[in-house]
Amino acid sequence: MISPDWNLGNQEGYAQWFISRMKMANRVMESILKFERAAKVDDIPIYKWKTPLQRCVQILKRHRDIMFQQNRDGKPISAIITTLAAQAYQGENDIESALQNILSRMGDLVRRQTPRVPNPVNPVEDFADKWPTELGHRLKLEENFWAWLNAAKADFGALGSSNDVKILTEQAKNKFGAILNSEELKKKFGSFGIASAAGIGLAAQAPKSPVDHRGGGRFG
Repeated sequence: MISPDWNLGNQEGYAQWFISRMKMANRVMESILKFERAAKVDDIPIYKWKTPLQRCVQILKRHRDIMFQQNRDGKPISAIITTLAAQAYQGENDIESALQNILSRMGDLVRRQTPRVPNPVNPVEDFADKWPTELGHRLKLEENFWAWLNAAKADFGALGSSNDVKILTEQAKNKFGAILNSEELKKKFGSFGIASAAGIGLAAQAPKSPVDHRGGGRFG
């Protein structure tokens, strides 16, 4: 679940906390059990779960990577995005609703006082502890987080408000570096809705582990 490069305290505890948040999607977990013909969810490898929370974190990190591809040192770190998304998640069973609600709640979960973004299983550890430092000010880490969050809200809002496949595929390419199949999207409109169909396509091209980030530690 967590890459060694994350370098955070109590990795096992964090992984179990994130798993508990994924399990909030009751209908999704029931479907996974039926599909895998398993007695309990814990018998199924986590990479097979593909819950809305997993998908959302993958998509959000992909959006972040594209937005900051020319400023890698200044991008919001994975630990902050993953933690706030998991805290904002309320058990939505589809990607569209989960993304909309996560993005609307994330900003409110950033504390005004330190720790600004505490590790949920080790509250004295602040994932945003670089924000007030000299390096953090120089890289504009806090400013970049809020700029990314506002951009994500706008970009996902644009995806959810259009049924134009051409606009959707262009948006996916420009904002996420993802090539979506327009014919497949058209087929999925009826069963998933435009944003959910796009979300599935985006998640399929995003990093596989929602809490994995290689090459930069938890501050990557």
